[in-house]
Amino acid sequence: YEDEDPASPMDELIISGPNGSLKMAAMSPSLPIYVLDTNEAVIKTFTFEQPEHTAQRLVQLVTNEISGAKENTAPSRGENALRTSKVLDTVLAGYYDGRDDAFWERPDTWPGRH
Repeated sequence: YEDEDPASPMDELIISGPNGSLKMAAMSPSLPIYVLDTNEAVIKTFTFEQPEHTAQRLVQLVTNEISGAKENTAPSRGENALRTSKVLDTVLAGYYDGRDDAFWERPDTWPGRH
């Protein structure tokens, strides 16, 4: 891996199989993916262009909304977030024995842990 700097720490994701493995940076969408043989020699390298920031459009919509821009207003007023929060509370209530209190302060009471 000629581009790696041994002094620079990197989180890696390695997927191993009987005929070799894939090795890639865990948190970088633009660093290469290496295909390795069983002796860890590089067979092939896949490279990618840096993608557009995935949340950039939403960040811009919210920024426009807050700054009063007339075009590109945010598509949600929070109803989606509130609905999602209610669904999560309902789904996780059984695991945490309720979520109406400071459930994170009483992990020993969570039925889902036992």
